[in-house]
Amino acid sequence: MAHPVGNLEKVRALAVSARLLAVGGVRARTSSQIVIYDVSGEKVDRTVDMKSHVLALAAADDSFIAACADGHVRIISKGDGSITRDIAAHTGAATAVVVHDDLIASAGADGVLRVYSLESGKRKHEYPLSPRPLRAVAISPEGDAFAAAGDDGVVRVVWPARTEDASRAMPGHDGAVSCLTFTPVDGRLISGGEDGSIRIWYLAGDVEADVRGKDDSGHAGGVTALVFIPAKDDAEIGQRFASAGVDGKIRVWRMSERRKPRTLETGVDALYALAFAPKKSPLVIGTLFAAGDSRTLFGFPFDLQSAPTDEKTKYAHGFDVHAEALGVTANARREATVKALAELEEPEATALLIRALTTDRDPGVRALAATELAAHGRREARKALRERLDDDHVTARDAAFAALRSLEKDTPLAPLRAALDSKFPNIREAALGALVPLVASSPLATGLIASALDDDTASVRRAALA
Repeated sequence: MAHPVGNLEKVRALAVSARLLAVGGVRARTSSQIVIYDVSGEKVDRTVDMKSHVLALAAADDSFIAACADGHVRIISKGDGSITRDIAAHTGAATAVVVHDDLIASAGADGVLRVYSLESGKRKHEYPLSPRPLRAVAISPEGDAFAAAGDDGVVRVVWPARTEDASRAMPGHDGAVSCLTFTPVDGRLISGGEDGSIRIWYLAGDVEADVRGKDDSGHAGGVTALVFIPAKDDAEIGQRFASAGVDGKIRVWRMSERRKPRTLETGVDALYALAFAPKKSPLVIGTLFAAGDSRTLFGFPFDLQSAPTDEKTKYAHGFDVHAEALGVTANARREATVKALAELEEPEATALLIRALTTDRDPGVRALAATELAAHGRREARKALRERLDDDHVTARDAAFAALRSLEKDTPLAPLRAALDSKFPNIREAALGALVPLVASSPLATGLIASALDDDTASVRRAALA
């Protein structure tokens, strides 16, 4: 398998620092992992266990900064993956984070923008901006202005050092604002919203913005992420930026042109994160990474003119890795994969366990899959388990029968009825044996036993008479 990143999370955040790409997101369980991937070496550098989901990531020279669903902002060492500082930043989720020199700015579901020192972790500024959740935050290239926006659709900018005109509110989006970034060179601010539009705001004078993407040139649905593409030519710096959307597409725009943007296709559902990894190369300036609900990470190289090439790389997520492992020759590896999948709560894990139950060539692996599905309460596997009552190997069908009875304890006759329809006598006999103790409590049990008196197999008829 080429390029396995191995993340199990639906991706909500990407960040690049030198050769390392951090990938974070949301899981079926409360906790999550950040995968730190070595872009140059094309291998996982390390994983970092997190107490909560990761909703945003930022990168500093020596660390990654994570905004987490439990309201904390956590600073992670690039060197060893340890969490060097844990800041209780927000009441409710910390939804966005950005870093500039020693400044960390975070936005939260509490509607507050907070600024901390990266080195000390001490709070420097606090701005209650909205009664509704904030979803995006940005710091100007000079570090003198902070922007935040969210569910009320108003983009707000604050300048801590100013005594006059120290704040600015810019309504315009029809719906929530989900992403922000300052332009690298000309002092403007770009926002993307659920209304599918991108607005390029002027930060002086009347509240005005250039609007992109309101027609068919934009995203079909909300804009979820923005990032500027670097340039070799000084005149081109800040000219190109990319947007991602819930339509699963990436648009590459030019600031100075209003023509239809270049579209990069991923072929998946919603994207939620973008990050650009610069590269010293005679052929490309770097790679734009994108990911979202599909868990798949995509890489799009950009040429020396900062334009996308025709190439695209897909990076395998964790369930891709598990799916491949279920196809290897070694039974022990497949068994280990079944056990690993059983610990995961995502529906994709259950689907792969059912695949092992129904298609693995080894009856022991099929039996293990049945046992693990029952042990972890995967009731959605009951249909497949009923089908395995006709498995060609006794070990697998016995395990399927036991698993089905475990999952249907609340309706004990249901698995026994299914077992009486098995084409294998041993399963029908086992069902009759299990029916006997139920005769005292269920009037239907006697009838089911009696129906087996006409069974084609003598041993089953004898079991019904016993």
